[in-house]
Amino acid sequence: MSEADPTNKYESLVWWLFLGSSIFFVAVAVRDGDALSILGAVLFFAAVAVYLVGERT
Repeated sequence: MSEADPTNKYESLVWWLFLGSSIFFVAVAVRDGDALSILGAVLFFAAVAVYLVGERT
C-alpha cells in the first residue's frame, strides 16, 4: 500500500488500538494473579509492539 492510501492510516490506528488494549489485558492479568493470563497478555503486547516497530522501519 502506498502512503497516500487512507486505508493505511486506518490500519495503523487499528494496530495502535490493539497495543492499547493489550496494556489493559496485562493489567487485568496482573490484578488477577494468573500466571498463564499474564504470559499470554505480555506475549500479545510484545507481538503487537514488534509489528509496529517493523512497520516504522
